Amino acid sequence: MNVQQQPPSNVVQFVKSGRRATDPILPVKVATLPPEDSHMPQANAKEKKAAEKAAQKKLAANGVTKPKHRPGESAPGVAALWPASTPPKSGVDTDTPGVGKSGVSSTTTTGETTMTKEMPKVADMAKADKEVLDKKAAEKKAAQEAAAKAKAEKAAKAAADKEAKAKEKAEAAAKAKTEREAKAAEKLEAQRKAAEGSDRTYFGPMTALAERVKAGVYTKGLTGQLRSSDDLALALDAVPTDNVIKLGLMVLGLTTNPYAALNRGQQSMNLRNKMRGAIKANDGAGLKREDGTVITLDYIKSVRDANNFATAEAEVAAKKAKLEATKKEREALAAAKAAEKAAAAKAKAEKAAAAKKEPAAATA
Repeated sequence: MNVQQQPPSNVVQFVKSGRRATDPILPVKVATLPPEDSHMPQANAKEKKAAEKAAQKKLAANGVTKPKHRPGESAPGVAALWPASTPPKSGVDTDTPGVGKSGVSSTTTTGETTMTKEMPKVADMAKADKEVLDKKAAEKKAAQEAAAKAKAEKAAKAAADKEAKAKEKAEAAAKAKTEREAKAAEKLEAQRKAAEGSDRTYFGPMTALAERVKAGVYTKGLTGQLRSSDDLALALDAVPTDNVIKLGLMVLGLTTNPYAALNRGQQSMNLRNKMRGAIKANDGAGLKREDGTVITLDYIKSVRDANNFATAEAEVAAKKAKLEATKKEREALAAAKAAEKAAAAKAKAEKAAAAKKEPAAATA
């Protein structure tokens, strides 16, 4: 169906030529245009609109966009404002004055829509899109492969460095162990040579301690443990191991035992050494705790006495008394057994003597 576009009707309007009250009012001719699709069947109008929209979307995906109209060139309703002697210099559509076009015009002929401007075919556009997507996918895959390769190389290098360090550490530890064993063997041989002609039979790591005990550096305290002879050792001579731990925590102001993972003897030794260091701090004035308490030997003795930590002497006395009582009991039991045995022997001897007298009396 052929549809001819009706020429637009002109409507005269008046507008002020300026913003002042004295400015004159001039007539302006404005073109009033009917809708482009007013004489087109609704189905064809929808089909045309959908086709234009799909074409614009495809073109936009390939970088082709619809040009924007500049004022006075091809915008609808503006052509009527131009004088006849000065038409627009340029425009997308100039075939119909006052009618704006967007690069794609349509003429309805026998129910078919034809494009006046040639557009890329859908197959070519799809092919171009596929090529772009394939190129991007190939670039992404190459980047991923490069990143994976770099990551694998980094991991391999880190593993090699770790293995090299572990090997170096193991070699250093083995070398140090060999040197220690050589020194220990050399020292042991020196001790054996020094003890030639004596009755010593033990040569080991406790030899040095035995020599210091022999020299009087260490003595056996009331607790039965070896101790040194400094002032703190004498003050703690009667304090058992468990009480030394309690005393050390109280004196040093510790809420937790930093040596809890060690055995009782090592805990006691470390806490005694920390108390020694506290006494010697500040040039012998003693370490000052956060609460203002100064740790001195007298303060340690006061904590010891206030909490009755020096129980070894009483324990030793009780143990000694028990041993003496046991000894007396054992001696009394032995004396009773001896007296019983003597009485039994005497009775036996008397019985034997009586047995010998009976035959003699019978013969007489």
